Formats: sequence, structure tokens, C-alpha cells
Amino acid sequence: MIIYWKDRTKHFAYLLLAAVILINSSCKKENNEIGSDVIGNRSGFDVQVTDTFEVITYSSVADSVDTRFLTYYMLGQINDPVMGVTSANIVTQFLYPVAGFTFGSLTIDSVVLQLRYAGPSAIYGKNTEQTIKVYEVNEDLPTSLSEYFYSNRNYQTSPTELGSYTGTFNLSDSVIEYVAGKRLGYAPQLRIKITDAAFINKLKTTPVDSFTSSANFKSTFKGLMISAEQSSMANGDGSIAYFNLRSDNPQTALVVYCKNDTAQVKYEFPISGTAEVKTNQYKHRNLPVTLQAANNGAHQNTCYVQPAAGIKTRILIPSLSKIADDRPIAVNSARILFTVKDTQNYPVPARLNLWDADELGRRKNIADFSESATYYGGTFDATTGTYTFNINRHVQNLLNSYNKNKVDINYGLNLFVPEDYNVAANRAILDTDRSIPGQQKVKLILTYTVIK
Repeated sequence: MIIYWKDRTKHFAYLLLAAVILINSSCKKENNEIGSDVIGNRSGFDVQVTDTFEVITYSSVADSVDTRFLTYYMLGQINDPVMGVTSANIVTQFLYPVAGFTFGSLTIDSVVLQLRYAGPSAIYGKNTEQTIKVYEVNEDLPTSLSEYFYSNRNYQTSPTELGSYTGTFNLSDSVIEYVAGKRLGYAPQLRIKITDAAFINKLKTTPVDSFTSSANFKSTFKGLMISAEQSSMANGDGSIAYFNLRSDNPQTALVVYCKNDTAQVKYEFPISGTAEVKTNQYKHRNLPVTLQAANNGAHQNTCYVQPAAGIKTRILIPSLSKIADDRPIAVNSARILFTVKDTQNYPVPARLNLWDADELGRRKNIADFSESATYYGGTFDATTGTYTFNINRHVQNLLNSYNKNKVDINYGLNLFVPEDYNVAANRAILDTDRSIPGQQKVKLILTYTVIK
């Protein structure tokens, strides 16, 4: 932790205080607060503890996120009775099996899109029947590694359905197939049969030049949209599963089964390559929650955080910077705590992220995020039903700016479900009631030293 003061030379004696602060900064409330007045009395420093800041919380539309380089990708649709309908779609490119590939005299017997599940428990929600459809992408997808693919991006696709799957996600049963007399077994995967004759013929008749380079191939086959399209779904039904699009055993791929009079073979057109675009598209509808503008909202006693760039909770602490109006402040500890309201119907996220905000309320990196996860926090504590974050650096930056320059850069905070590490569709309902003094369900606990 870094402690700031106006003149390090004149305040060399505060090194002792810095040592005390460093020892205590990562401790919990009881350790930080108990005895702080004793330290102040013995050292001559003015150490204060407060949790009486006005904290304004409300729900707002979450910022779109870049979903190109995720560990896993979400697919499916869920009708949450509180959060409305969320759909997670996948857009991906695929490549030829090898350079110079040709079908030769083989005819195409069948085509299957195989997507490997991320694991036996890689699903959220009620695993009821739903429909997944596949369409061909009609636009060139930028392949530069610096290109962003935001979660709310729309894609040009052919209206012709290439194939579909209707059923539940099966994450437990292995897949067995027989090719050329050999029995092959694979980890659980979603298999969508491609039935559109025109697309299959396009694969068979594609000029040889298209198989000579990745650029040539992707100018012919621009990509696939894998879309969750259940037109109606009862409240509480539906689920979102997680897929490993980088898997090579079995390979996540468009699989083409071929044969002639003497042979039966299969070719995998891989999705799993590092150069192939893979991204998520998220959609939300029928949202029953009242949302407010990100840069200005009234307090709500119940707030929400929804994954897939759905809902975030905005946190405003308007009086925070004012404590450094006429005096420099050294932050010993700054912790903010959020209480979960309901964990029975839907499991909450294993962790949340708390970030800074710009003047429009959009999220931006917070200084404390660069610290260790143990320090930063955000992991759900099932015993207390809370998420706690240490934001010492962030608060210190706010106070320094206001004290030195009289510039208030306190635009609030953004609480949201992480889009990755790990990918999750879990959501949380927060109890943000502040009506009972001393029993606020969301509060900032600040321990600080007034530097004289």
C-alpha cells in the first residue's frame, strides 16, 4: 500500500505510522478499527474511523465488454423471473483441415458442428429444452488481435438456417462414433447437424485456391453464428452452458464426414485455432428491474448485478472527498461491503468486480485491482452473505486530488459480474437498505489519519 503526504521531508516521522498502516491495511474490520484510538493517543496522530458516509446505490445498464479472448464462451437462453430473458450467442470462424486441402473423389455424407463443454458442471440455470440454431456470417470479421468484439455487437448473417439442435445440454455423457470401422470416444459435446444442402455443396465445390491460405478461406467462409432462439420460455426455465472453443481433444470444429466406394473418413475444420475469431454476443429483454442512468440515479434499497453485460450496481459516495478539504489524509484502510439479499433460487457469482467510474458513470480500472486477489477481495463469503473489497489506493487517490488540487474525481464505483476468470452466468440480488442507522447493508468503512 502506498501512503501519500504533502512533504515527505517534513513528515519523515510518519514512517512509523506507515509501518503501522501496512501491517493493518489487509486486516478485517475488527483488526483495523479496534485500538485505532489508542494508537492515535500514544503516537500523537489523529487516527479516525467512520462508516457513516452516505452511500447511494442503484441499478444501471452494464457497459458492453470485449468478449474475444475468453477462457470459455457462453451459449444458451435463460428466463430469470427477476432479471428477464438473457441470450448468449457465439460467433466464430473456422479453418480448413490442412493447407492445400481437397475432398478429391469423396462425397460429403454429413456435416456436424461439435462444441465441447467446458466441464461436467459448466452450466447455470434450469436445464430445460431449448433450441440452438446455426447461421452463416455474411460479413468479413477483422482478424487483427487488437480488434475489439463487444458483447452488444450485431452481425450480418444469412437468413437461411444451416442446422439446429432442440433439447437439453448433456454435459455428462461421452460421445461415441464409428468412423472407418473404428470406435472413437470423446468428452461430452454439443453436436448440431448441418442440414442446409446449399452450404454443404458450397463446402464440396469451393475452389482449390480457397484452401491455400487462411485469408482466402475466410473470404469464402466468413464464420458461423450459433444462436439461442427459444421463442417462448416459462419463468425460471432455461440455462446457459459454457464451452471450450479452444479444445483440441476433441477438437471444437465443423466436422465433415465423407465417403466413397472404398473409404470412410472425417475432416475437422477447426474452430480451436488461435487466429480464428471467437466471441460472444449477449442480448437481454423483458427486464422487470427498474434501471437508472449511469451518471445520476436515486438510491434503491435493492440492487442487482447481472452477467453478460446485463446490469451493474452504481455506488455513489458524494461526501467522501470532502474529508480532505482542508487537511491531508493518509488512508489506513478503506473497505466497502455489499450484502446479498437472496441466495436460494439462483447461486450467486463466486466473486464480483468493483471498478472506478468516469464522469459518465462508465467503468474504468481501479487502482486496487492491480493488487493481489487476497488484498482486493470480491469473493463471496457464504458465512456472512457478503462481498467485501479493499479500495485503499482508490480512496487515497480521491483524497489527494481533492486536497491538493481541489478537483473532485469521485464519480462513484461500478459493481458487476466479471466477464471472465471465470466465465459465469450467475447473478446476485443485493440488499442495499440503509434505512436503519448502524445497520446499513452497504457501507464504506474508512480508517484514516489526519496529517497535521
